[in-house]
Amino acid sequence: MKDFVKRMMTEKQELDEKKKKLFDFMTTMEYQNLSANEKFLLGVQYNAMCIYSSTLFRRINLYKRINKLGKKTK
Repeated sequence: MKDFVKRMMTEKQELDEKKKKLFDFMTTMEYQNLSANEKFLLGVQYNAMCIYSSTLFRRINLYKRINKLGKKTK
């Protein structure tokens, strides 16, 4: 597997861990005590993290399929 795909896999794993921590925080009383603006911005951040994670997932799978196809033609 190419190095950049491995880096994407590591990046996605780290991002997903951060995404889970943020989600967990958003269920706490500490989060409930934040201003509406802070809660809104954390929601925007969480959504961006979800989109980024999904994009990495799709890119990783794309390169895995390309790699499989390349091996079949050799």
